[in-house]
Amino acid sequence: MDAYSVDSRRCTPDGKLCISDSLLQLVPTCVIVFSSLAFISAECGRQDRRRQFNRFSSEVVVRGESQLDLDADGAIPGRLIKPRRTFFLAILRCLGAFIQVGLYCYLAMQKLDDQGSTGPGPEVPPSRPVTLFRRENIDEWPLWLPFMHGIVWAYASILSVVSLLHPRLSNPYKLTTHLDIIYLTTAGGGLAHFLISNFGRPLGLWTLDDQISGISALLSGSMLIVTMATKPLVPPQPLKGPDRISRGVISPETRSSLYARTAFTWLHPMVIKSYRGKLQESDVWAIDKALRIKTVFQDYLEDRRPTVFVTMLHLFRPELSQQYLWALGWAGLSLVPPFVVFKLLSFAQDLSIYNRNEALFYVASLLAALVLRAAILQRGLHMSQRIATKAMGMANGLIYEKMTLRKDMDPVDYDITGK
Repeated sequence: MDAYSVDSRRCTPDGKLCISDSLLQLVPTCVIVFSSLAFISAECGRQDRRRQFNRFSSEVVVRGESQLDLDADGAIPGRLIKPRRTFFLAILRCLGAFIQVGLYCYLAMQKLDDQGSTGPGPEVPPSRPVTLFRRENIDEWPLWLPFMHGIVWAYASILSVVSLLHPRLSNPYKLTTHLDIIYLTTAGGGLAHFLISNFGRPLGLWTLDDQISGISALLSGSMLIVTMATKPLVPPQPLKGPDRISRGVISPETRSSLYARTAFTWLHPMVIKSYRGKLQESDVWAIDKALRIKTVFQDYLEDRRPTVFVTMLHLFRPELSQQYLWALGWAGLSLVPPFVVFKLLSFAQDLSIYNRNEALFYVASLLAALVLRAAILQRGLHMSQRIATKAMGMANGLIYEKMTLRKDMDPVDYDITGK
């Protein structure tokens, strides 16, 4: 027997300290669930103290409702705006969570059936559920995998149902963010399990645990991709201060999702309206309040530094940090195609090492890397566009400030051309 492995336990070389695989899998599950619950509890307390939240939603903007209409209609102070255009995604989240729970319930039933019989010999009566929790059975307990994943997906199903039935609570309580973390963790764990245990193995040699884990990771990855592609690139922010009125309808491009910006679906309302009738002057979209010269120049004056460059660098540090991370991801994904091509060429040179599943995995990785690189590039371009618009607004404000000061100092001989 290997000194580093005793049954299903990981032990030190001297065998004095052993940790079961079940315990190793239980730790991240508990961390995900309890940390998420703690965060939601803290957020609930904060929201109860504020009592006023979610005054403005990106889904309402995409629907084509101006802030002027909202203020005129908002006779009830602090009313909550019900988000739109997220019903289909909420239904998809609920279905995905319930399917995951069903998968692991099926796995648990199969494991209980397998434990009830010992193969060709005489059948052993199935154990009662209480006996499965005894200490002597902890290392061979067959329900560790479905039990732990069942906890996670039962919790995810609760979040999905709350997000579906109470959509106005989804944004302030960050319910979709918790679901995204669960999708990312389970998909990453399934991918790591595949690379460590089943990479290159034929599907016929996969156990039922491996098959269920693979399907679960595939569903989690698909849900994560759909969520990230349809989420607004700019999160909805409440309008603060007395100046809450928007001059016209804000352009839906500002808060559109990555998919909407790529497929130009944010143009559909304008196209449909222009097809049905003649566009009026009031149909012109207004720029986002966060990108207007008044807003960005006020931020510039509040955080003014010795030079313009240092001030802009200080104001744009969150956006620039995100740009740096996106650039690192784009550069890392650019290394995937050469590696995949090298592996495929090695298969062509030596057919004895060819493995069909491994080759298909490399091809899928190549396609996924190309799609992700394009998505990251589009995300970076969107952030760069917002930074450039803010910088241009600050520059225009500075020019106007200098012109005003020059006019105040010499109002008689003032010439806008500078001659």
